[in-house]
Amino acid sequence: MCGACLKKPPCFDKTTTLWRYQTPIQHLITALKFKGKTNIGQLLGAIMANHLQFFSEMPEVIIPVPLHPLRYRQRGFNQAAEIARPIAATLNLPLDMTLCHRRLPTQPQTHLNAKARRRNLRKAFQVNGNGILKYKHIAVVDDVMTTGTTVNELAKTLKHHGVEKVEIWVSARA
Repeated sequence: MCGACLKKPPCFDKTTTLWRYQTPIQHLITALKFKGKTNIGQLLGAIMANHLQFFSEMPEVIIPVPLHPLRYRQRGFNQAAEIARPIAATLNLPLDMTLCHRRLPTQPQTHLNAKARRRNLRKAFQVNGNGILKYKHIAVVDDVMTTGTTVNELAKTLKHHGVEKVEIWVSARA
C-alpha cells in the first residue's frame, strides 16, 4: 500500500492489474476507448482472465464500472464491459451490467487532479432495485486506474448496500 492508502484506506479490498499504463498498453487502451476498437477489449479481457484463473477465491459476480447514459451514447459502448465479458466467460462467473448505474454525468477524469476527481465523482453511482445486494464478494472491472477515485466511489456505494468484499480488476495502472 502507498502512504496515502495507509493514512486513509480505500473502500475496496484488493486491486489486481497486469500492466503499467505506458506503451504499448496505453496505445491499446486509447484505441479501445476513443477509437472504438472493441476487439482490443476482448484481447485485454482474455489475457486478464488467463492470469485471474489462478486466484483461489473468486467473486460471486463481476461488474464493469458503469458509464453514464450520455457517455454511453457518445461512445457507443462501455470499454470496461468489453474487458469484463471475456473475463466472465473464461472464469465462468456471472457478469451483471445492471447491478448499479452512474447517476451523474461526471466530466472526464483525464485532466483533473486527485481532489477534483473526488469532488467530480462524489455520489456518482447508485445501486439499482431495492438497494439490498445479494452479493458479498464483487469484482469491479475497469480499463485504467490512476488515482483510484472512480473505483473507490463505486466500492463505497457497493459496501453501503451490504457487499463485504470488493476487488478491483483493472487492465493498467497509471
